Amino acid sequence: MHHKLRLPLLVFALNCLLVCAAQAQTTAFTYQGRLSDTNVAANGPYDFQFALYDALTGVTQIGTTQTVS
Repeated sequence: MHHKLRLPLLVFALNCLLVCAAQAQTTAFTYQGRLSDTNVAANGPYDFQFALYDALTGVTQIGTTQTVS
């Protein structure tokens, strides 16, 4: 009887661990690179605009453009 319960209990325990380990992504990101303005390092406040497109060529925008200042 004990052998029949081991596999379902093991599967249940592993499933619980996987569900608990799942976490939502945040909206924060890290920019790694250089920001320049007319070939000079950017200095001071800038407004960033973000847009998401459905293809690499930018055919159709998904949602609205988000501006972060």
